[in-house]
Amino acid sequence: MNKIILAFTFAFWASFAQAASIPNGGFEDGNLSGFSDNNGMPFATTGLLAPNGSPFIYQAISPIEGDYFAAIPAGNYTTSLTTVPFSVSASDVFSFQWQILGIDYPPFNDSVGVYLSYLDETGPFLTEVLSNINTVGAYSSSGWSLMSYILPKSGLMTATFYSTNWGDTLNDTILALDDVRVTHVPEPAILALMGIGFLGIGASQRRQRNLVAAA
Repeated sequence: MNKIILAFTFAFWASFAQAASIPNGGFEDGNLSGFSDNNGMPFATTGLLAPNGSPFIYQAISPIEGDYFAAIPAGNYTTSLTTVPFSVSASDVFSFQWQILGIDYPPFNDSVGVYLSYLDETGPFLTEVLSNINTVGAYSSSGWSLMSYILPKSGLMTATFYSTNWGDTLNDTILALDDVRVTHVPEPAILALMGIGFLGIGASQRRQRNLVAAA
């Protein structure tokens, strides 16, 4: 009986805590369908060579999820990649995996970042520099990192990822991007129902112990 209650409780949780659909968010189509860019430079790839502390030493990087990820080279100034509009609810979690391939050196402080926008607002509600050359170091890479944000309200929104050259255009720092998603989280009422489920498991266990003791 406990197993049935537990299975039902976790199935109920899973039905609500699930990833929403961002078209081609993992780039598994092998292209950038579901996204738009400003200059034709971003591309989907199965792997890249990332700088490893020297302009002459590189290491291979692979997708963190699936077979593909997106690469966003800085280009002449700034290259951006933007999702198609997607629907979210308040308290949903927007997340993605990223890393900087810092193909430059100070004082050319190339940077990578993200900004999030609701379609019913003017301008982004969140802008963040994820990393830059000064942070990661000359000709260095950060490795994959997970970034996530709790969304403040329901609506249609977009996410724009960018890579920017600062001071020169000779070297193209790259933002690598993978597993872009929105996760719906349980509402308080759902959590309360889960709590009831776990209380039911506890009560069932106590009854079983009492029956064993009585026997």
